[in-house]
Amino acid sequence: MCEHREARPRAGSEFPCRGYRSTKYRYNLVRPVTYIHTLIDDQWSTPLVTSPFPEFTSGHSAQSGAAFQVMGDMFGDAHDFVDHTHDARGLAPRAFTSFSQCEAAISRLYGGIHFKPAIDLGLEQGRCVAKAVSRLRLRSGPRKTP
Repeated sequence: MCEHREARPRAGSEFPCRGYRSTKYRYNLVRPVTYIHTLIDDQWSTPLVTSPFPEFTSGHSAQSGAAFQVMGDMFGDAHDFVDHTHDARGLAPRAFTSFSQCEAAISRLYGGIHFKPAIDLGLEQGRCVAKAVSRLRLRSGPRKTP
């Protein structure tokens, strides 16, 4: 049982990487910082570090969407929890009543890293992959070698 509880979240967070990475180079879209520097204000900077690869889709969103989908599929969506991730930075804890309510992607918009479509479709991409992961039939017990 323990192996299954570890395997699904790991697969749910790793598998979306393959999808969003290939999507980034298929569409090769510029990030907001590049657009703003080129057309609006060449001195503007993002409050967060911007990755040196294409913008679409948001990898952070894909992985977040996948993680929350897998957790909901495993344990049921309706769980109260409090996120204390940023307590040390002086930010208030955030309370949630379900995994689907938890949102960890919009920060990419506020941080100037992604446009909204990359975030929304990244979340959708992650959820789609996670649903497939949740349908996988996993073996129990140790892996047998030939």
